[in-house]
Amino acid sequence: MTRKSKANDTKRGYRDLNPLLKYLVFPLIVVVVGGLIVACILHFTCGQEQQPSGYTAPTVDKGDSLGLNMRVEGAKNASGEWIYEFDLFNKSGSIAVVHSITLQVLEVETLYPSYPTVGPAIMQAEYHVLLEHDRDGDYLITDTVYEYGIGDIDKFIVGVKSDELGWSYKFRFRIDWYDPEEKGERILYSDTYIARFNNG
Repeated sequence: MTRKSKANDTKRGYRDLNPLLKYLVFPLIVVVVGGLIVACILHFTCGQEQQPSGYTAPTVDKGDSLGLNMRVEGAKNASGEWIYEFDLFNKSGSIAVVHSITLQVLEVETLYPSYPTVGPAIMQAEYHVLLEHDRDGDYLITDTVYEYGIGDIDKFIVGVKSDELGWSYKFRFRIDWYDPEEKGERILYSDTYIARFNNG
């Protein structure tokens, strides 16, 4: 076989492959790559919660502007309530407006089978929260608006009780607030606490 016939055979081979590449392989590559691109776009757009235009997600405050000082961390009173007492105070050089205080139950666990006991009358506290053993999530303590000037401070007392004995609640306090001079909501979280309700 001469060099010329070898070259002709090679060209013929390319010609035989050319329609295969043109009509099968290239469209297949285009479909696969296009599908990957569409999947990525859907993942990054549909996978996230759609917020109204102009929405700014709240910023989690590290306590640099609005401070939370826990004074009493779970003192049990005569009626079986766990009492939490904290101060909110403004450490910044501008106004801080608190528009809600929430108790967030992060986890509920059973301790052991227990039976209710009768105790003395409930001691009055500023706020009382009745926790439900079959529900976690947010319990609104108050949506009263508190405005703090520079150096202002308020004391909050929250009594926490369970609807049934034999349950343990892991929770924290969440303070939603904003600075009128700055855009966007802020969130301040307390430390995490555990309140156990049993017969003991």
